[in-house]
Amino acid sequence: MKDYFFGKITSNVLHFAKKLKLEIEEAEIIEAKDIKELKNKMKSLKNKVVFLSSINYKLNRFAVENKLVNGLINIELHPKQDFTHFRRAGLDDVLAKFMKEKDVAYVVNFNLLLNPPKNFERCLILGRMMQNIKIANTNKTRIIVTSGAKDMFELKSKAVLKSFIKIISEKI
Repeated sequence: MKDYFFGKITSNVLHFAKKLKLEIEEAEIIEAKDIKELKNKMKSLKNKVVFLSSINYKLNRFAVENKLVNGLINIELHPKQDFTHFRRAGLDDVLAKFMKEKDVAYVVNFNLLLNPPKNFERCLILGRMMQNIKIANTNKTRIIVTSGAKDMFELKSKAVLKSFIKIISEKI
């Protein structure tokens, strides 16, 4: 199992990851508001692992259809309130099918639960993650679980990440 590190990988980080028996790779999270901004940011990030963090459905779909990114991360952070019978989780069947076709992953960010943004409760984020995992599993979309670490002390061991995804998947 590979984890992605959203910062500069130093020798200290590699040593700490080795203690956790974790293979890490450097990745970038980009945030964009529109397609033009996304294209400009992608020019400088050639040959890197790039995850898009956006709540804009059209932007996510454009990025997936054109295979501009390796995965979608933090799509659960939609500011609008959920409906009575379904959640605004950021992933639907149409997007999940495109993700499968283009080999773009749905990325579960464990750090989002540990350090939720303001105005978001953990239970809301967890529920949206569970719904997205259910949709991704139904459409056989690739799922990546990452610790979402920006420094070495936020890294989680392989066992923690595996048990987290196992527990979430069983509850569905």
